[in-house]
Amino acid sequence: VNSYDDVLFYLYFSSWGGYELTDKMFEMKCRRVFWNIEDPNHFQSFYSRAKYADLILTTASECKRDYQMLYPHLPVECLTWACEPALHSPREDDMKLRDREFDIVFVGNRYPNCKEGGFNPRALGEQLVLYPAFEWAKKNNKKFGVWGSGDESQHSWRHMPYVWWDENGISPYKANPFTGGWDRDPSYNGVYQESTSAFDVKKIYDRAKVVICLNEQMNSPTMCSMRTYEASACGNVILSHWSLATELIFQHCPYVVRAPHETTELLGYIFDGDNIAQDAVQRAQRGMLNVFKNHTYTHRFGQIIEFLSYYYSGIS
Repeated sequence: VNSYDDVLFYLYFSSWGGYELTDKMFEMKCRRVFWNIEDPNHFQSFYSRAKYADLILTTASECKRDYQMLYPHLPVECLTWACEPALHSPREDDMKLRDREFDIVFVGNRYPNCKEGGFNPRALGEQLVLYPAFEWAKKNNKKFGVWGSGDESQHSWRHMPYVWWDENGISPYKANPFTGGWDRDPSYNGVYQESTSAFDVKKIYDRAKVVICLNEQMNSPTMCSMRTYEASACGNVILSHWSLATELIFQHCPYVVRAPHETTELLGYIFDGDNIAQDAVQRAQRGMLNVFKNHTYTHRFGQIIEFLSYYYSGIS
């Protein structure tokens, strides 16, 4: 931008890293848009930031009414997550799924305080998908990888790695009293675990055949795991526990389970000997086309402009 007058709108988020409310934002002669990408779980943590906006966006349609009650003078719309093709896209070398290093991959951390209607959907997802998948992988000699944020010293409410996965009670990590974090035990021969950043996720997906996605909400029509968008864009086979948003948004491309035995049965079906079942390959391809056609951040910015042009004049 050459000057503040060239800015169409200023978008600020629900950011755990700190407020994105700067002097520059108020100096700009443009509309301000607040997007809470942490709804509905963290509505209480971020709703107050919306008061500076001309337009409020939420990833959870069920939160629209809450914002409208708090800010009746402001327009509120739902805007879901998406993928960024610059970060999430198929492998450039077009390696077939069957030839990739990791059979099953999970990227994420534990969120023990995640609640929906009095219970923890993500913890349920662990019981329905993650643990059965790990046990299946061990029995069938499949390579299983887990990546987490690696910031345990700063976030005590997160617990990565999943230390109870070893049937002998042995942790793959040992606490480091000097840093407050975790050091990997090189002698541990169980599941492969490593920390990562958001910008390394594509490198992980490029090495994976099946990606497990866990949802923090099950009954929201618009809020589901961000990983489902990312992994779909990378052309992975998706295995997830059921959520309404996954069903509505991803057009039955992910494999969805409601019970632990469904996870093991599906994995037995997906891994057809040394190959990947043709149905799984086709689902991955359809999922990739769906997100590139409907769910990139280019689409989302276009929607923001449409919202602003509807509510305010002079924006197109």
